[in-house]
Amino acid sequence: MRGRAAKPLLALTICCACGGPLPTSGGGTGAPGAIAQVRLFDEERGTELTVHTGLPDDQSIRLQVRLYAPDGHRLTDIVGGVELTLQFSPGSLANAIRVPGRPLEAIITPTAPTGTSGSQTVRLDFPGTGTSKSFGPFHVEVQPGISGVREFRVFDAFNADFTAHVPLVSGKVHLEASVFNGAHPNEVRTNFDYRGARFNSFSARVTVNPNEHWSVAASAAYIDPHEHQPLYRLEVSALHVAGGWSTTFIWGANVPTDTRRVLNTALFETNIEVDQRNAIFGRAEYVTRTAEELALVGSISSEVEVGSLAVGYARRISRLRGVGAWLGARGNVDFVPQQLRLFYGSRTPAGVLVYLGVRP
Repeated sequence: MRGRAAKPLLALTICCACGGPLPTSGGGTGAPGAIAQVRLFDEERGTELTVHTGLPDDQSIRLQVRLYAPDGHRLTDIVGGVELTLQFSPGSLANAIRVPGRPLEAIITPTAPTGTSGSQTVRLDFPGTGTSKSFGPFHVEVQPGISGVREFRVFDAFNADFTAHVPLVSGKVHLEASVFNGAHPNEVRTNFDYRGARFNSFSARVTVNPNEHWSVAASAAYIDPHEHQPLYRLEVSALHVAGGWSTTFIWGANVPTDTRRVLNTALFETNIEVDQRNAIFGRAEYVTRTAEELALVGSISSEVEVGSLAVGYARRISRLRGVGAWLGARGNVDFVPQQLRLFYGSRTPAGVLVYLGVRP
């Protein structure tokens, strides 16, 4: 269930100047010369931006530009590729950053005060031919809008896991606090089990987005899982995006209240979108777990450290109606302590995974 309290923030209104009914049929590949018109959409909601679109202060909307042929069908692939540039007039009205791996999407952030109006032009560059094409101008206005600042959520009712969640947004800083039931889900997933359910755990998180390239977050929680000793959980993460290259680092730790030992976990992951069809990625992990968590008995240390390295490659092999099919391969090698060698047959077990996936 949700309860919302509204307050005025900034909103961005974009009115499409192309005119004519919205073409919706078909989809496919075309040459740059086949593009007859463009439409602007809120990518997250799927709505056309010819009506008011709420945008929280110092936050953004994700704009998608859709291309259409003269006969009305949508073009989802352009021969030789396409790159999007949004140009605002005046230049201080807003800024736009292209979304990595999404050549026709951009993150728009208003930089002018409420009440300011102007225009934007959509420019399409075609690397395959060295040409470009522009559409517009489109009317843009920064104005007061409506945004919720408080919400309450109930989830995982099958296992009596309740959360009351209160986010507080202020500019580039996002604060969250939650209280919840820390019981772990059991093996029965088809019943409503409320016995003994109560708010016995809590957490807090702060996220800072200093600019369009960085996002840093830190959180702390106290969790009472009922079946085991309560624990503290800590986490720090950083995300960096530059063009088609994104990198993530996460450190986390469980601290049982009885032993006060810090059980560290770390993750480093990077992904490079080489172009619209090819991507490479890598991942390194380090985990500390207790023998109890791994259900190990006998002459095993109370804490076990495990590591993993993985690299992979993915290629888009097809695209239909905005959905791409990707073929990928991933190789990994794990690092386990000597006392676990008996279970794996080696201290460095390795594997290869080939997969087929779909994504927008």
